[in-house]
Amino acid sequence: MSSRLKNIFNKVTAAVVAVAFLFALNPGIAFAATFGQTSDNGNTQTFSAARMYLSSAAPASSGTVTSATCRNWVSATGSYSSKVVVYTNLAGTPVTSLAESDAVTVSATAEQANVYAFSGANQIAIVSGTTYWFGIFAADPGTPSFVISRANTAAQVHFMSTAYPTVPATFTSGGTAAGPHDCFITYTEAGGGGATTTAQLRIGSGLLQWGSGMLYSR
Repeated sequence: MSSRLKNIFNKVTAAVVAVAFLFALNPGIAFAATFGQTSDNGNTQTFSAARMYLSSAAPASSGTVTSATCRNWVSATGSYSSKVVVYTNLAGTPVTSLAESDAVTVSATAEQANVYAFSGANQIAIVSGTTYWFGIFAADPGTPSFVISRANTAAQVHFMSTAYPTVPATFTSGGTAAGPHDCFITYTEAGGGGATTTAQLRIGSGLLQWGSGMLYSR
């Protein structure tokens, strides 16, 4: 093995050992995971009055909801306020409201990924393998329409026309639409103590830092 390759190998090995060591010292490190439609599909859902559209998905692990990301925009010059809402599932339909995100005003006339933060009591606990319904709740945009990127499988979305911004405690489906919509939930996985630490790795200098832990390899 050349000296250069041996140097790289030693640094990577040191980094792996350091990470394992620091994990042992920091069992409360929390990790982010997602569930829902993370891909960008080529179909769209449009509407020009207040309405919510919900798709369903189940997380692969338990944790706490922190944000949602949805691909939505406005069809022409204008804007609308919107939230992401989360409902329970019963027999394949949304039922009871669980959480709503902070409002985001959307004014882009081309597709963009908008991030919706959940705060306070709306950072709900979710359970591994449990189905949840979630998606955009949009205000009436006026003359233009709001647009949501989606897949094209029939009856994957439930919609409800209701006055914005009050989120109904119980969902009353107005029908189904093709989907699912391009929207996913980000959550912090359960199992840690809730501490968040920042990792720093510079292979060039052989420095790896995680919180107060540090290791050099040259």
